[in-house]
Amino acid sequence: MTNSNKQNIKAIVQKKIGSKTIVALVERLFVHPRYGKRIRRTKKVYADNLLGSQVKDTVLLEQTRPLSHLKKWKVIKILKSFGEKL
Repeated sequence: MTNSNKQNIKAIVQKKIGSKTIVALVERLFVHPRYGKRIRRTKKVYADNLLGSQVKDTVLLEQTRPLSHLKKWKVIKILKSFGEKL
C-alpha cells in the first residue's frame, strides 16, 4: 500500500509540550486576487514528536489519524536542526 493520500508539510517547531508533543508553525504564501500582493499566513498545528526535535528545528510533518483532541500530525523527518550549519 502507498501513502499517497497523506499530506506532508514543512514546518518550524515553535514550542515543546512535554516529551511527545510539539507546536509547529506552517507558513504559506498566496497572491491577493485583486491587488497582486504576496501575503504570508501562518497556521499553528500540534504534532506527535517521536524523533526528538527541538525548538526552531525545521521538520517534515505527515497527516495522520487524530491522536488526541488537537494532534493530527506526526514528525516524520527533521530537515534542519537549529544549530546546524548549511
